Amino acid sequence: MQLSGNDDMALAFNATGGVGCISVTANVAPALCAAFQAACAAGDYAAALELHDRLFALHVALFTDASPGPVKYALSRVRPDFPKALRLPMTWPSETSQRAVDAGLAAAGLV
Repeated sequence: MQLSGNDDMALAFNATGGVGCISVTANVAPALCAAFQAACAAGDYAAALELHDRLFALHVALFTDASPGPVKYALSRVRPDFPKALRLPMTWPSETSQRAVDAGLAAAGLV
């Protein structure tokens, strides 16, 4: 059994015999990522492609700055109860990264 380590490559990986992904995006969009993996497992690559396209900008945005800053920022946008302060050495991502995350969240329909 092999798992992908990259959300953005999980569709191609699963289509060529992979069986899942160690996902970063699933921390922010668990239901969408689970639906994507379920579609792949069922061989429904039309549905998987639709979900992949919906999530792709978010996959990319979560790596636009030092990890885990973009993920923490994304969680602060989708969960009102998420802490607004980070403990050092973690820092919030740059404004450019925040804009990318916001765009990815919007494209995924999460905000």
